Amino acid sequence: MKIESLIHSLFANNPKVYNVSGDAVDYDVLVNEYRSIKNYILTNAKEDSRVGILVNKDYYYLLTLLACMESGVAFVPMMSDYPEQRVSQLVDIASIDIMISNTNLRQALAFDSSEVETKFELSENRLLYIIFTSGSTGVPKGVEIIRSSYENFLSWVSNTFDEITTEDRVLNTTEYTFDVSLMDVALLLTKNVHFFVSNFKSNIFQLCNELEKNKITAIATVPNNFSLMAMFKRVDLSALKYAFIAGSRFPLSLYKDFAQNLPDVRVFNCYGPTEFTIYCLFKEMKIEDEDVFDGCVSIGSPLTGLGALVVDEQMNSVQDGQKGELVVTGPQLMRGYVNNKEKTDEVVVTIDGLSYYRTGDLVFKNGENYFVVGRLDDTVKISGFRVNLSDVDTYIQTLPYVANVATVTQEVKSGESRLVAFMDLTKDLSNEEIYSDLKKILPEFQLPKKIVKLDSLPVNNSGKIDKKRLKKMTHPNKLS
Repeated sequence: MKIESLIHSLFANNPKVYNVSGDAVDYDVLVNEYRSIKNYILTNAKEDSRVGILVNKDYYYLLTLLACMESGVAFVPMMSDYPEQRVSQLVDIASIDIMISNTNLRQALAFDSSEVETKFELSENRLLYIIFTSGSTGVPKGVEIIRSSYENFLSWVSNTFDEITTEDRVLNTTEYTFDVSLMDVALLLTKNVHFFVSNFKSNIFQLCNELEKNKITAIATVPNNFSLMAMFKRVDLSALKYAFIAGSRFPLSLYKDFAQNLPDVRVFNCYGPTEFTIYCLFKEMKIEDEDVFDGCVSIGSPLTGLGALVVDEQMNSVQDGQKGELVVTGPQLMRGYVNNKEKTDEVVVTIDGLSYYRTGDLVFKNGENYFVVGRLDDTVKISGFRVNLSDVDTYIQTLPYVANVATVTQEVKSGESRLVAFMDLTKDLSNEEIYSDLKKILPEFQLPKKIVKLDSLPVNNSGKIDKKRLKKMTHPNKLS
C-alpha cells in the first residue's frame, strides 16, 4: 500500500475536507492549493531536505503534510505557537532547510498549480517524517520514521476496519506534533472519509459541540478527552460510532464510564510509542472479563506483522503473569533518533536476531492480552521498598469513587520521599474514609502519606496527566 498511490487516488476521488469553521473546502480550491504547496516544496527541495511545518492547525497543515508525503520530502511538524528558541533548536537538530510557516504560506499558495511529478525516488527506506519527543536531559529527541513503516500501518488500518466507509466523518483533534494525528490521516487515505479539522484546544464543551454539529462518527483521542466526552450530557453524540483511544493508559474508571454513557460507540484501546509508528498493539473494548485483569485494562495484542515480548532486565522472556518490560518488533520500528546513535542504541536491542524497541513500560501478559502496569522509570524507593507509582494508581482506581488519580513523590528530607496522591473523586469523602479503603488494598509502604482532592487533574498539551505540574504542587510552600 504505497503512500503516493493513496494520495493520488484521494485527490482523484473528490476528498471531503472541512476547515476549522466546519465549512467544506471547494474541490478545485483544495486541489489547486495542494499542487501549489507541493510544487513550492519540490522547487526548493534537495535529495535530503527536511520541511518544517509551522502553520496554524487548519486544512493547510494537512495539505502541506500530504504534499511532503507524495513528494518524498521528509516533514517535521511543529506547533505555530512554539517559542522562537524551540523552533531554532528543532531546526538545528533535524537539519530543516525548508520552512512552511504562516509567514510564507501565501507565497507557497501562489505557486504554479499544474501537476508535477516528484524528482525523488520514493523507496521504502526513504525518510517520511521526524516527530520530536521529550528527552530526559531536556534536549528533545527526533524520531525518524521511514515510508514503509507508515505504509505497514496504513495496510493494517485498511484491512482491519472494513466497516468504516466514505460516509464516515472523522474529527482531527490532535496536533500533528503527536503521531496519533496520523491515525486521522490514515483514515482519510485508506477510507476517503469526511475529514474535519478541529479547533479544539482544551475546552471539552467546544469539542463536544464540534462532534455534535458535524455529526462526527470517528475520533482518535487521548483517554482524558474521551473520559470527559463520556461524562458530558449536554450534547447529542449519537452519531459517534468509533473511538480510538491512545496516548496514555486507559484508566479503569473510563472503562466503566463509556459502557454506561456511550454504549453504542465501539472503543479501541490503542497502544504505541512514537518510536513505533502510532499504534503497535490494540484491543476493542467489549466489556468482557478478558478486558480487565488485576485492575489493569488490556492493550490487546500486536498489530498484524508485529511482535511483542515481556522481558526481564537481562532481556530474557518471562512467564505469563509475571511483570517485565514490554519490547516490540516489526516493520514499524523507527529508523532511529536523528543524529543520536547513543540514545538509539539504548532503546533498540537485538533478541534472537530481531531488533526490538524497549518501551520502558512495565507490563504482564495474560493469555493473548498484554496489560500495562506502569512505567519502569516510575519506580521509586520509599522506606527502602521499591514502589511503582503507576502500580499504586492502578490499585487506587479500583475504588468505585475514584474518577482519576496520579501519585507523585514529595521530598520531605534529604534523601527521603513520601507519596502524595492527587485524586478526582465522584463523591465527597473525607480523607479518613479514603484511607480506610486504601488500607484494604495497599500495603503500608505503598500508602500515600498525603491525599489532595482536585476537581480535575491537570493535563499537558498531549492530553496526558501533567505530573510535572503536580510535582511542583508538592513543594513545601504549597503542600504541608
